[in-house]
Amino acid sequence: DEDEDNNDGQSYSNTHINSITAGQWLEVAELFSLASTKCYESLRRRTSSSSPNILHTKWILAYIELRTGICLRLSRSNIYEATQKIQNALLIFPRYTSALYELALCQLDGYNYDGALFHFEQILSYDRKFPYLNRWLLIATSHARRKAISIRNHQSNDGKKEEEDDASKLANEPNHYAVLGVSLDFTPEELKRAYRSASLKYHPDKKTGSQDAFARIALAHSVLGNKEQREEFDIGKSIPASYATQEDIKTGLGPFLAEEVEDNYFPESKPFWPFGDPFEENPSLKARRSKLLNMATIEKAEKWHQKHPPPDLGNIPTIL
Repeated sequence: DEDEDNNDGQSYSNTHINSITAGQWLEVAELFSLASTKCYESLRRRTSSSSPNILHTKWILAYIELRTGICLRLSRSNIYEATQKIQNALLIFPRYTSALYELALCQLDGYNYDGALFHFEQILSYDRKFPYLNRWLLIATSHARRKAISIRNHQSNDGKKEEEDDASKLANEPNHYAVLGVSLDFTPEELKRAYRSASLKYHPDKKTGSQDAFARIALAHSVLGNKEQREEFDIGKSIPASYATQEDIKTGLGPFLAEEVEDNYFPESKPFWPFGDPFEENPSLKARRSKLLNMATIEKAEKWHQKHPPPDLGNIPTIL
């Protein structure tokens, strides 16, 4: 299952995924496409749409279409085609949460954060125990909020600046992934290649160069190349909650976006204290709560995978 590639709930990829080249992903996608063609032919030969065999074939077809979309997305060759394949799976089973998850990742790859958030919210409405859903909701919300803040700031400066060129737009881009043109689950090689390409293009010594854009590219590479800084950026650690006052923002003591997301989507996760939690700021208890929460999240993910095994594909390749 694609969720098992994220079994720690933190990293986006593992050694197995990183070792597969773009060409190999395309080869596997082609094999899945051939398998889906056979499934479509099998469906056309049948007449009773309610028979168990028909439903099983539809499930196999949806699974194969999803896997084709995953391979195409990971090949970085055609995000539109990957999206179409995943949407084909959802046309068969609209509540297919694994397909909604991959569709949300495609939206993130295309920097459409509002679209990604919408699909994660759909998953929430169907399966609140979906693995690491709270984390993905936070990531999508943080990127969407950061983009909205940037647009608002840009609009407030209208009339003060001339139309921006590509270098200026890049220098003012708030998202590190968009600056380098990489996806959220990039490989180390993809990050290195993207950084080299962008830094060469915007080097100050070149005609297309810009000191501001070059510095912005270096910052993006520095943050995304550091595991801790990348994590803080993804979850919007420094982004204040929408209901934070100006005084809250000035002091930098919160509330922050993570609290807002938890309150909005998982209000049941917080205990009810009519007069406030007297032990809320105790360091040892906060560390213990965090550890228990991580353990509970991993346990929920394992139980979810046990209840949602992949279908029996017979001789169909199952490289994923």
